Amino acid sequence: MSQASVNSLKKHLLYTLIIWTIILALLEGGIRLYDHLTAPAEAEPEVITDPAAIFEPHPFAAYVANPDNDNHNAQGFRVTGDRTYQASPEVINIVAMGGSSTYGTRVHTAEAYPAQLEEILRRSARSDKRIDVINAGLGGYATPNLISLLTGRIVHLEPRVILFYTSFNDAWTRLMFPGFRTDYSHAQKVWAYPERPWWRYSRTLDLAAELLGAPYVQPHLHSVAWNAPGGDPEDNFAASSGDAFRANLVSLIGITRAHGAIPVLITQATDFPNHPLPDHNEVWQRAMEEHTRILESVAREQKVPLIDVRTPMSDRPEYFMDVLHMNTRGNRRRAEIIAGYLLKNGLLGEAVQAKEVADLQLIVDYMGLTRADVFVQRALKYRIDELRRSGTEISAEQEQALLEAFRDPRNIVALYARAYRHLSRKALEEATRFFRSELGRKTIGHYASGEGKPPPRLTAEERRRLQAFQASASWQEIESQRPQINRDVVVISNNLVLAYLKGEFKPPYQAPEAPRR
Repeated sequence: MSQASVNSLKKHLLYTLIIWTIILALLEGGIRLYDHLTAPAEAEPEVITDPAAIFEPHPFAAYVANPDNDNHNAQGFRVTGDRTYQASPEVINIVAMGGSSTYGTRVHTAEAYPAQLEEILRRSARSDKRIDVINAGLGGYATPNLISLLTGRIVHLEPRVILFYTSFNDAWTRLMFPGFRTDYSHAQKVWAYPERPWWRYSRTLDLAAELLGAPYVQPHLHSVAWNAPGGDPEDNFAASSGDAFRANLVSLIGITRAHGAIPVLITQATDFPNHPLPDHNEVWQRAMEEHTRILESVAREQKVPLIDVRTPMSDRPEYFMDVLHMNTRGNRRRAEIIAGYLLKNGLLGEAVQAKEVADLQLIVDYMGLTRADVFVQRALKYRIDELRRSGTEISAEQEQALLEAFRDPRNIVALYARAYRHLSRKALEEATRFFRSELGRKTIGHYASGEGKPPPRLTAEERRRLQAFQASASWQEIESQRPQINRDVVVISNNLVLAYLKGEFKPPYQAPEAPRR
C-alpha cells in the first residue's frame, strides 16, 4: 500500500472517529437531558428509598440526607419546597430525630409524622410565634448517628424541643451483626460504593445494557454504609448488651439539655403479629421489649418526658405498611399522640397555649348554621363530575343515591364533623352566636344560594356589624384554618365516592324506601 493510500486511510479513520464521537456525545447529552426533563418533581413513595437519591457520605455521621434530593432542603432536612430553618426568637423549633420511621419511608413528605405534627400543632395551639417541626430522621440511623447529627446540625437551630423516636435500628445492630462493639463499628462502616464497571458511567451504554436485560441496580444503603450481616440473631443478641443504647440515650439527653432544649423520648411502635419478619420474629420482639424498658428506665432516671406511642399503636395493622413503617393513617395518629402530650404538658413554652377544642354538639350547631349540607353536596357532586371526566362510569342512579344519603344531617355529622375538630370552643361559640342572628342568617343564605344571586342589601349598621365580625379574632381563626377544613372535606368526599362505587361503603343512616304500590 502506497504512502498516499495509508495517509488517506488514516484521514478517513480520523474523520469517522470524530463523527462517531460527536454522535455519541449528542446521544449521551440527549439522554441525560431527557432524564432531567422527565424526572418527577417529587419522588414517588416507592422509590424515595434509592440510596443515590437520599443519602450522601458524611465524615462524622457516616451519611446524611442528600440536599440535591427533591424531598430535602439545602440543610438536608426532609421538607416540601425550599424552606430553610433557622434559630429565631419568632419561631419555636421542634426537631424530630430518628430513623426511617421518622423520615417517613414509603410515604410522601407531607404524610410523614413530623409534617403532620407541625400541622396539628399550628391548628391546635394559640401562639404569637410560628411553630416549625423539622424532620431530621434518616433511614438506618441509630443512636450514634443521632449524636453526631445532633451536635453538628441540630443544636445550632436552638430548638425548644427535640423528639427522639428510636430503638429499632439499635436493636438491628445487636441482632444482625456478630462481634458487638459499643460504638456499633461492628455493624456500620466507612461509606464505600461497590465497584462499578466503567461503562456504567455512560447513560448511553447504561441504557443499552438495560435494553439488553442487564439494568444497573443502585447499591442499597446497607451495602454502602454497613457491613454484611452475619451470624445467628439469637446468638448475636445473647452476646450483645443494651448498655450502649442506654449510654447513647443519656448522651443525647445531656447534649440536648446543655444547649437549652427539652429532650423527649418516645417509645417505638411495631406490628410483629400482622407483619412478621421472615426470620427470627420472636427474638426481634424480645429485643424491642428490652429497648422499650431501657427507654422507660432512662426517662425515669433522667427525669425526661416520655411519650408512649408503643402501647396504643403496636399490633394495629391499620396503622402499618410493614413491621415498622407506618402508613398515612398511622403517621397521623402518632402525630396526634405526640401533639397532645406536648400541649397538655406545656412543653412548647408560655408563648403557646393549647386551644380548648370545641365539643361535638358545638361543631354540629356550627355546621347546621353555616349550611354544611349545601357545601357537602357541592363537594360530592364535584368529585363525581371529576371522576366521570377521568373515565369512571357513574350512573345517574348512583349519583342520586349518594347525594340523597348526604341530605340527611346525621350522615353529614357522622362523616364530616371531623373536618372541624381543630377549631376552638371560643371561636365556634362566637361564630354560632353571629350566625343565629338575622344578619348571620342573611349572609350565610347568600353564600349557600350559589353564584348568580345578587348579594343581600345591607344597611350601614349591618355592614358595620358584619365587618366587625369578619375582623374578630374568632372568625380570623376559622378563616386561617379554612384551607385545611376544605382539604379535609375534599379528602372525605373522595374516599366516600370511591368506596361507594366499590360497594365498600354505605352511609350510616339510610333514608327508608318509599312504599311500593
